[in-house]
Amino acid sequence: MSDPGKKCEAILGSASEFEVRENDCEIRADISVRKIGCVRIWGRITDCNDNPVEEALVKLLKKNDLSGCVKYEGVSHTVSDCEGFYQFNVCGCPALFSVIVTKAAAGKERVIK
Repeated sequence: MSDPGKKCEAILGSASEFEVRENDCEIRADISVRKIGCVRIWGRITDCNDNPVEEALVKLLKKNDLSGCVKYEGVSHTVSDCEGFYQFNVCGCPALFSVIVTKAAAGKERVIK
């Protein structure tokens, strides 16, 4: 159970670009990062028999109410893993979100020439 007094944090991604040269034996690549407030949203996609659904497309949408007109804005997307799990990190202000899932039909492919 989460502690309501505990602040949730994530590390903001960073990168260091460098070249490996012919005479290099060792390279030190220190990276400075920044912590930001985030919430992890995660879940598992299962079929009607409670079997995990692998490679389902999972989309995170943010709900915006603009003068009485509801619009959904795409925030992120991912694909479920072999056990059906997915996750998103949401950083920033409180908002309303929706998660939607789809998976294309799979089966024998017909090739048109």
